[in-house]
Amino acid sequence: MRMPSHSFLSLLLALGVATSTSTLMADTVTLKDGTVVEGQVVEETPEKIVIKMKFGTVSYTRGEIEKVEKSSGAKIADAGSLRDVVVLKSGERHEGLLVTENAETVEIDLLASGKDVSKTLLLRTKFNRAEVAELTQLTGEQREAARKFLQGIQEEAVQDKRLANELIVEQIKWPSNKPGVTIPALRTELEHFVLESNTEEEFHKRCAYALWKVYGSYQSHFGVSREPDEKVRVVIWNSMAEYYASIGNQIKNPAFYMPAKKLIYAGCDVAGYKRLVAEIREHHRKLTDLLEQVKIQINMARADMQAKVKAAEAQIFRAGKASPAGQRMWQQIEAQKRQWLLNIGQYENRANQIQEEIRDLNRRNDVVFQNVTNDMFETLYHEGFHAFLDNFLFPEGMEKYVPRWLNEGLAQYFEVSRVEGSRLILGQEDRDKIFMLRKWNKDVSLPPVAKVATSGAEDFIVHEITNLENSTKHYLMSWALVHWLGEQKRLSKEHLTAYIQKLQNGTEQLAALPELTGIPNPKFQEEIDKKLAYDFKLDEKATAAPPKP
Repeated sequence: MRMPSHSFLSLLLALGVATSTSTLMADTVTLKDGTVVEGQVVEETPEKIVIKMKFGTVSYTRGEIEKVEKSSGAKIADAGSLRDVVVLKSGERHEGLLVTENAETVEIDLLASGKDVSKTLLLRTKFNRAEVAELTQLTGEQREAARKFLQGIQEEAVQDKRLANELIVEQIKWPSNKPGVTIPALRTELEHFVLESNTEEEFHKRCAYALWKVYGSYQSHFGVSREPDEKVRVVIWNSMAEYYASIGNQIKNPAFYMPAKKLIYAGCDVAGYKRLVAEIREHHRKLTDLLEQVKIQINMARADMQAKVKAAEAQIFRAGKASPAGQRMWQQIEAQKRQWLLNIGQYENRANQIQEEIRDLNRRNDVVFQNVTNDMFETLYHEGFHAFLDNFLFPEGMEKYVPRWLNEGLAQYFEVSRVEGSRLILGQEDRDKIFMLRKWNKDVSLPPVAKVATSGAEDFIVHEITNLENSTKHYLMSWALVHWLGEQKRLSKEHLTAYIQKLQNGTEQLAALPELTGIPNPKFQEEIDKKLAYDFKLDEKATAAPPKP
């Protein structure tokens, strides 16, 4: 179950994460399918290899690996982190890849990232030189490496979008609260789940494809212990109002998973963006029509010019091209021809401008769609992990012994994961969560580890607004405990299984906890206290950032 959408997290400050241009040691893992992965090998066993990259870690089984080449000590730049930086006089900081810069303007491809399968966008933007306070530039070689890295992500995004569009969608009807009235909806059935929604078809397909990818990644990362006969059913309402009405406003959480029914139930805000998306599409249609008209004008102008030149040449031929009259006529037609070509050039410039407007509009549409989908995909990843844990991760019956804190902490940990191909990229730190936890820790108002590790459903579900702060603190602390476990490489299936088996065998929760953490409970509390210690340089600076919209 996810935290309420109007929780204290909605008041968090947006923290600017400066992208580093640091380097890392270049170990290389070559897979049997030809994929080459560069980073730092941090774990090797007879069964697998774990490699750390700038943005997280990935693991590969020995059966997938062709060869491993360890670094001899030479360093390589991490292309995924290289950015040109524009700082405006207003204090705004923009990162991307520089296109051109001169005395008047600075043109840069800005980066916009999201959870959607489109992942990373390059948005071309111009700044007046007068508003630029500082420009930090990469070398040409660094910029080329960074652009190739991002182009590779974008090429994968195009493939993802194509595959999502090919999904089969069935028209169905949902019952409503009104007798005899049904609600039009969509249905897509895939390997492990069935998705139903009353959203637009494009959004429905993207949700289905994203969930399919993340399920495959969970399976690849952990492996599965069983394959249940019944598929998980995922229901997404087009608006939060419809979602809350459908559950009688009984809880405030924006989504939940019901193990008994194998049901993920969620709402989204895509309905609120329909008008904006419709405006973008209408503008796109008008620009496309205008472009066609300009192309017709260009073709007509070229045909008219060719006809007039041909007629003039015939007249010159009759008069004699070498004669004085023929020479004058030839000079006139050449001057006229230049003017005609100039006019055609203006038409072509207008066509190019319209095409650029259409490209900008498509980029804007992608950004709008990402804004709509980011929260929804995090919800799907979050609730999807609950369903994966309940149905696939452990042998049947063991899932009942997973403590609430671990279930919710793992779901939050995996909701911010990133899927690259079929790989799950883990280890991203959520600075919003860290900032809020440190603030509460400074105020000595966070529940201790022992309290979180023995918490139950009543500490997470929000039936009344009075439980909102307590719920939020338990959610965030659960995430912090799991994130620490991830940093210490304690989230392997082996460690998780050993811990749950102890609970299944009747071991008391706090007595079993060292099986998962690898350290005594007092030491675990010390480690979490260190992680959440207030960082004056980081956290005081963060308070100057504007609040999230």
